[in-house]
Amino acid sequence: FPIGLSLVTKSLQVAKPAQIVFTFITGNNLTSQLTFFNQILNTRIDYVQKTITSELVSESQIASVNYSLWTTNPISSNLTTGQILFDVPVLGMNIQVEPNYAGPSQNMIFRVSFQEGTSIILTVNYGDGEVIQQSAMQLQTWPKDYQLTKKYLNAAVYDPATLKITRQSGNPAVLTKISLDWGDNSQFTLDDFREGTVYSHIYKSEGDFGVTALLTNPVDQKVFVTTLKVRARIEDFGCQVAPNPVETGKLLVISVVYKSAQDVIINALLNNRTDSKQINVPAPKLTEINYNYPVAGLYYEEIQAKNLVSNQSCSLIVDVRNKIVNMNIEYGGHAVYPPGSITFTLTYTGIAANFPTLAKYKVVWGDGSALSEGMLTLANQPQKISHVLADLNYF
Repeated sequence: FPIGLSLVTKSLQVAKPAQIVFTFITGNNLTSQLTFFNQILNTRIDYVQKTITSELVSESQIASVNYSLWTTNPISSNLTTGQILFDVPVLGMNIQVEPNYAGPSQNMIFRVSFQEGTSIILTVNYGDGEVIQQSAMQLQTWPKDYQLTKKYLNAAVYDPATLKITRQSGNPAVLTKISLDWGDNSQFTLDDFREGTVYSHIYKSEGDFGVTALLTNPVDQKVFVTTLKVRARIEDFGCQVAPNPVETGKLLVISVVYKSAQDVIINALLNNRTDSKQINVPAPKLTEINYNYPVAGLYYEEIQAKNLVSNQSCSLIVDVRNKIVNMNIEYGGHAVYPPGSITFTLTYTGIAANFPTLAKYKVVWGDGSALSEGMLTLANQPQKISHVLADLNYF
């Protein structure tokens, strides 16, 4: 009897005639008898491909059907039994990820739904080394409102998560060939199709590439076409602001530079991250953002950049200052010696919001004594500065 006998077509598509296929490793001089739907089916044994293939069978609705296969040769016999499912093929997969960008240990929600399909097996590769597999119950549709929760433990830019769908129903995969045209004039990938195989390709340039997969077997062929967007990561990202410090109400320029990436979205979070400005940059170039601040103070700003495959950010501190205006200096008159006392009075006459930022005063008395200096503060207005001259003279 055959060694290594196994069922290939564990699931068939409803309402579409298909063959039941078994494979074996070794065996010769075989006869086979397959019972299905309580009927004996004609079978064909191929010793080159090592397959046992039935005549066409079909079922109009979702079902699980028992089978039994007797295989014999002149010296022994073997009975194999089991079930074959009639499933609805996968159609209309939808994936939503919230949020698109997250910090370490922050929850990311993957919502997965299908328009049609039964007995679906879903394999999720999160891109950080973790791979999980989830399955619907046999002959059941995918549960509604299904979601996965994921936490990425390390800060990084992960490759987009890949989702692989195992389509159990349809024509037998045995004897099927796959041809992959990557759309970049590179050599085709040709292979014997094996369910679950992941094919990879390295693109040498950016662009939107039409990827065509052709599946063929002796009784059917399928063509799948999808568009793959290939983009370079954002590299050497940096930003700076000038002038800094800047006068209240005056225009400043935030310069943003990077290399390599296309179709970049720059988001400037300004005015202590309460004002957002977004710029779309199709190709790498120096990007300048003009801005002004009506109120003095320190502003902690963030510039973000992202494209389809990466994101970068930088932080800036903008120092906005009021200039020195509305300041009067009053001389207290000639000193009488002795004692030789003299006074200057500094008086601010404007509104509090426009008081000069970090303004200092400095008085050189001219008599060889140490100079007088200090900070101008609104709380000490008017501010008196006094000194006793060293002797009788002109200073």
